[in-house]
Amino acid sequence: MRDGCLLDVQVDWNRKHADDGRLTGFVSVITDITARRRAEAERTRLVTAIDELVEAVVITDPDGTVEYVNPAFERMTGYPPSEAIGQNMRILKSGKHDRAFYKELWDTIKRGQVWTGTFINKKKDGTLYEEEESISPVRDEHGKITNFVAVKYDVTERKLAAEQIRKHQDELAHLSRLSTMGEMATELAHELNQPLASIVNYTSGCVKRIKAGRPDLQELVAVLNDASSEAQRAGEIIKRIRRFVQKREPARTNIDIAELIRQVLDLMRHDLQQQGIQMRLEVEEHMPTLQGDRIQLQQVLINLLRNSIEAMNETEMKHRRLTVGATTDNHDCMTIFVHDTGCGLGEVDPDSVFEAFYTTREDGTGMGLAISRTIIEAHGGHLEVTNNADGGCTFHFSLPRRWEA
Repeated sequence: MRDGCLLDVQVDWNRKHADDGRLTGFVSVITDITARRRAEAERTRLVTAIDELVEAVVITDPDGTVEYVNPAFERMTGYPPSEAIGQNMRILKSGKHDRAFYKELWDTIKRGQVWTGTFINKKKDGTLYEEEESISPVRDEHGKITNFVAVKYDVTERKLAAEQIRKHQDELAHLSRLSTMGEMATELAHELNQPLASIVNYTSGCVKRIKAGRPDLQELVAVLNDASSEAQRAGEIIKRIRRFVQKREPARTNIDIAELIRQVLDLMRHDLQQQGIQMRLEVEEHMPTLQGDRIQLQQVLINLLRNSIEAMNETEMKHRRLTVGATTDNHDCMTIFVHDTGCGLGEVDPDSVFEAFYTTREDGTGMGLAISRTIIEAHGGHLEVTNNADGGCTFHFSLPRRWEA
């Protein structure tokens, strides 16, 4: 070109003849094919890129008949292009999804919207696998849908690995609860001893009255009712302990967070009293419920409370104060905090206290806070600790009210 740019051109030559048939010259037609060549090069690059993807790519017509698959599709499903092209995507059906599932998918993409979801599909050899898939409509210049493009990710191994990690974390959490109960044995024995001692006193009194002859039956009934109440109280303590330490699958329930905190404080009451700690509960009125695993969140609170109690060992008795509370914000989240007047973190990096095996106690395992952070993160939240301006520190964790586990 005049400006120095190079062009791709196509030259067609035609002979020119006179009326008597003699060759008189040539006519050349020069066509600028620069744009076409660029489009072909772009198409080649695009096809090459798609062929190199680790994700499977499938292009179908509007009825779901396969027109193209990349090499990753064969690696994922076992179907080579020669066996996939011309087939309907029904060849991958596993029978694990109902008609409503597929209806929702087709309704979405036929409206021209992108559908994203998870399939359990079947390979050529019959093996089931799990894939995440995104299906996008392709339109022509008139807006008519001409094709669908599906991008598929095999997430089977990732899901299995995540499940193994979750089971391992559950096992660690279970061992942590057992360890916590072992460390709290004295406190639990004291808590159980109170109702058991009351039962002994009530029943001994009844025996004495009976032996004395002609006992007042109404008085005996009242005393036995008191003994029964104490037995029920002891039973509830044992039930709480059993629920806390039992090995079980995480259970998603709606939790009254104020009630949960009170239950934990009941378990810790003797320890708090023995250490002379002033306890304060700060929970907003009419708190909404929180979705999560009740036992796991109890475990987190117990770990945080025990950490704060130990941090106040060197604090003067009159200054030992512990505040547990919960608040909500405008982002549909809830924050639970444990504020103490202990020794604080000093110069320690706040994140380091959540590392596995980090402990300042000679008999500590260093797992309580690490497991607590794991539990909170599994609930979609975040656990952190900060130094207080007036001494001590505050552990606080924020959780979404809906647990998307």
